[in-house]
Amino acid sequence: MYKKVFSIIISALFLISMLPGCNRGQTTSNQTGSIPSQPDTSLVIDEITTPDVPLPDPVPDQDLNDPIMQMESASLQYPSQNDTWKYNVYDCYIEITGYLGPEEADAVIPAEIDGLPVWKLGDGSLMDAEIKSAQLPDCLESIGMLAFANSKIETIIMPKELAAVGQRAFDGCVRLSAIGIPEGVIGVAKETFEGCENLSEISLPESLTFIDESAFSGCVSLSNITIPENVTYIGPLAFTKCTSLHSVYVPAAVKKIESWTFSHCTNLSQVQLEEGIESIEEGAFSDCQNLESLVLPASVSSIGTNEWHRPPFDGVADNFDLTILNPDIVLHESIRIFGQYQSENKVIHGYAGSTAAKYCANRHIAFQLIE
Repeated sequence: MYKKVFSIIISALFLISMLPGCNRGQTTSNQTGSIPSQPDTSLVIDEITTPDVPLPDPVPDQDLNDPIMQMESASLQYPSQNDTWKYNVYDCYIEITGYLGPEEADAVIPAEIDGLPVWKLGDGSLMDAEIKSAQLPDCLESIGMLAFANSKIETIIMPKELAAVGQRAFDGCVRLSAIGIPEGVIGVAKETFEGCENLSEISLPESLTFIDESAFSGCVSLSNITIPENVTYIGPLAFTKCTSLHSVYVPAAVKKIESWTFSHCTNLSQVQLEEGIESIEEGAFSDCQNLESLVLPASVSSIGTNEWHRPPFDGVADNFDLTILNPDIVLHESIRIFGQYQSENKVIHGYAGSTAAKYCANRHIAFQLIE
């Protein structure tokens, strides 16, 4: 039996070896070593022409040298520290990550460490720091989230080249009294100055385009603020509980007074809304008990949301006068403009036959024609 199987295997191997291409000694050359014939390259190929495609414009040098762009692509090399600062060393800049200096000091952040520019103040880098003041170098580009939160800082010199300030950067800085945000910064992030109880002076740059949610919430010493013309968005609760705020100007680029934006501003008495604003949301001016009058420009097309939400003018002065210049403003009967049982001494001014006139008739609110 075994001899028969062995014989079959030998026969199969012999047949395979006879197949073409299976000879291990065979090459693409012939036995005499002659070189196989090469492909004919005598064909003439017509000249190929390419269409005129415009080349893209070169990237400006200033973009390539922009610190923000460089920071986004930079690689962390190693953490380090000296007697005063903890910091991260990147391949092209320094990020401050902590403070090691004495308490109650005037902290001066250097423009350069280890031969590299200081471009960033990292997240939480001076949180809870016991410092009286801070001087930031002009080359600093970014202040991270919570950078100075709950610190004892009283004054600060901001950098000229600053481009961004992170959320809650100065949250709870109860001793900070004044600050100027430099030109170039485009937004005040969420809760940036929330709870800065002693902040009474602030200047905003013309480059600013938004003020986010609760940005100045609880700034009880802030008496007035000028919102730049380029601002298009003011977030909910942005100025809530600014109890010393007595006047405010809202530019035309802002399309909506968001919910609770100026709520609990108990001393607010002067509000100027420019033509361009389109709606007043829930509780926008609630509990502004010293607000006695307000003119809504013709661009305002709606007030409030529904009967279950707090009215935008709930808790304003008892003798509040509201002038509505849009004759077709949306005022559903279910929407309350004032708080419940608060409309007795209030007056709405508008045009004859307007939706405001019909609303007042249905709601038993005093209505006076605009002459």
